[in-house]
Amino acid sequence: MYAQGYFSYDSKKSGGITVSHLRFGTDKIRSTYLINDADYIACHNQSYVDKYDLVKGLKKAASLFSIQSGVQKSLIHTCLLL
Repeated sequence: MYAQGYFSYDSKKSGGITVSHLRFGTDKIRSTYLINDADYIACHNQSYVDKYDLVKGLKKAASLFSIQSGVQKSLIHTCLLL
């Protein structure tokens, strides 16, 4: 299994955002571009659900997941963007 990660951080002291682009695969990953069509997006700050367009970066039939009050809850089970 191979993995690649790219992380971008906001420079704000508080209220900043971190975006993580992670890839996993059985073949070597030779790509350096960011992920624009994700199979899975996780949001760990509930206030970002209304603040950012999280569904925009998902592939068709991908999953969006949100952590609410420290308990894992599926915000949108599967986004059927047909």
